Amino acid sequence: MEARIVEGPEEYPAVDYLTGSAVGPFIDTGVYAVNRETGRRFGRIYLSESTVRYLNSLFDADPVAQAERRNRDYAEGVLDGTRDVIGPDLVRVADSLRRFLDRVAPVEPPEDPEQSDGVAV
Repeated sequence: MEARIVEGPEEYPAVDYLTGSAVGPFIDTGVYAVNRETGRRFGRIYLSESTVRYLNSLFDADPVAQAERRNRDYAEGVLDGTRDVIGPDLVRVADSLRRFLDRVAPVEPPEDPEQSDGVAV
């Protein structure tokens, strides 16, 4: 097996083997998924950067760091999926949404009477 980093998959199915994301870069494992009964190839196995980072985090012994990394990797996966759906317009859509939310942002809630000098009691 000779793995290498590629910007995009070069062979079918052209997505991350575990998540189905088409957002790279990827590790091309050089390995094919094969049906054990028929010997027929299903396609090349690629792993996206976010999948590899997540899998690597599983080896981290520090539970806090592991949880933080898992949350970050999850958020990156959601972002990757959003990019897959929205495409190259993601930044434009995000900017429009931010401008909209800035205009409709709720008014600051009144000060809590249970607080004194800005410190919760």
